[in-house]
Order: sequence, then C-alpha cells, then structure tokens
Amino acid sequence: MDARVKDYVQSLLAQGWTEEQVLQYMANAGYPSKDVEHVIHGPTFTLNKMLLIVGFLVLVTAGILFVPKMMEETVLDMSTSVVSTTPERVAASVRIDSSSSKTVAVKVAIILLDGAGRTVKSKQERAEFEGSTVLPVSFDVKDLPPGKYEFRASLVFDDKRISDSANVNVPEKVAKQPKQVVLQPTEDVQDCPGGCDDLNACTSDSCVKGLCENVPKPTCCGNGNCDADESAATCPRDCVAAKRKTYAEIIDDSEKLAAQSPDQAADQCASLLVVPQADLCFSQVARASEKSEFCNAIQTISNRDDCYAAFAQKEPEACDKIADTYLQSACFSLSAS
Repeated sequence: MDARVKDYVQSLLAQGWTEEQVLQYMANAGYPSKDVEHVIHGPTFTLNKMLLIVGFLVLVTAGILFVPKMMEETVLDMSTSVVSTTPERVAASVRIDSSSSKTVAVKVAIILLDGAGRTVKSKQERAEFEGSTVLPVSFDVKDLPPGKYEFRASLVFDDKRISDSANVNVPEKVAKQPKQVVLQPTEDVQDCPGGCDDLNACTSDSCVKGLCENVPKPTCCGNGNCDADESAATCPRDCVAAKRKTYAEIIDDSEKLAAQSPDQAADQCASLLVVPQADLCFSQVARASEKSEFCNAIQTISNRDDCYAAFAQKEPEACDKIADTYLQSACFSLSAS
C-alpha cells in the first residue's frame, strides 16, 4: 500500500472527518477502498494468519516457545491552553503526555477557527519526546478582526485521533494618542531669544509674549495644496504632486474596478512596486472579481495560499494550487462541507 495513502487518511481523520466521509472522498479520488479501510480499521485476519496463530498456540502448549510478557500499550493524552492574546499575536501551548517511557514521535496539526468555524490560520508541528512535552505555538493575528476564535490541536497516533481546543478572544486594537505639551505664555517674557523663523516660507512667524507663533499663510506655493490661484505651470510641486495617488487609493480603485474590468484592475495593481502592497491589491481584485486566477500574481507564497483558500467553496480546484500542505487539506475540507 502507498505510504502516502496512510499519511493522507490520518491527516483527514485528524481534521475531524468521519470514517464515512474519508472512505467516500478517497473512493472518489480513485484510491482502493480496501487500502483506506486498512488504514482506518487496521489489517483484517486472513485464513493464513489464523493458521499461524493456531500453530503458535500449539507450540506454546508443547513448551517449545517462550512467550514474553506483552508490551505495555502506549496511551497519549493532549491538552491545550491559551498563554496570552494581543491584537497582534495569540500565544498558546499544547501539552502531550505519554503513558510509556519510550520515545514517541508525533505530528500535531494546529488551526485557528473564526466564529463561523472557518480555518483562518494553520500550522503543523512535530515532536519527539519521552514521558511528556509542551509545544509553544503562536499565530500572527494582526490581519484578523477582533472577536472570539477557537484554538484547536489534533494528532493521530496508533490509528487513534486525539484533539483538544481552547477559546481565544482577540482584543480590539487601541490607538495610542500622543501626549500634547502646551506651553503657557508668561507675562514677564516679551521677546523670543533666537527668533521665531521656522525656515518655512509658507508660515507667518511672530513672537507673542515670549512664545513663537508660526501661522500658515492662506495660499503659498509649497504648502502641499494646489490652491485656486496655482497651476502645474506656476507651482508644479503642489499641483503635479496633487495628481498622484497613494498606494491605498490605487488598491481601493482597483477593488472597485475589478467587478467590471478585472484585467484593467490587475494592471493598476502591477504598477505598485512594493511587494506587500501589490500582493494586497491582487488579493482584493481576485475576491472582488470572484476569479482565483489573479491570486497567481501574488509574489509572497503565504499570501498567495490565503488568496486561493478564500475560493475553497466557489472554486474547489483552487485548493490544488496551495503550497502549504496543511492549509491545502483544510481547503479541501472546507470545499467538501
């Protein structure tokens, strides 16, 4: 039997699929049902195996063989706990205890689910230990809205699935207000040592009761605004610059344009030279146009995978293009639900 079949079936079971769903899915994918059942239920006894067992018992009865004490079965127990949560990061730990003193090797699948049960973050950890171990795990949640989430860990050991979860509450981001220092004028001081010239031609500078006042002039070439009496010819640094769009405006315009003209929207995204900005733009265009083909233009692999994963239900074939194997499995699971 292909070892990949066993790994994949165990991965599906670890995600919470039922045996019936796994059998149906693998059959549709062209895998022999007997191989899948072999992974789920273990090997079945054949007549030859029964004859070997009977022969073994006869030898034991005759005193020819010595049967050693049966090895103790290894039982695993797993628990999860949330260590800390901030608007930027969720930190948790996964504790695994083994009833055996021998070395145990496991692969743990860890996901973060939103309130609707959708997988928004995922990763996979490997552990090799004796007795017990604790895996520290964290997710970057700066791109997620505040609210309630579920942290879930699961593994498959000796064809048995073990899982545990904990609730997570991502708090809202609190904007820090800069402290403002207000200087109060004094009656005794009437002059400003050193002068009040701020070297800005677009302000009127004066000293009032010992404090400098720099008041912006109503109109001035160089204030960043293309005023009514200015033009690109008379004040190019204000009026030409005013015509340029910020990257945020380009992304917003591309998202609005995507529904009617997705190709033109993608061309606007391509004009962004900073990779994270361009990736975000292509992702927004793909979602707005409901076409996963624009995800391929995203350069960062993790951002591209997230883009394809968003089409799990509308375009299940998009899951095939995801590079991260676990996120790909989660995508297939979502598309089948």
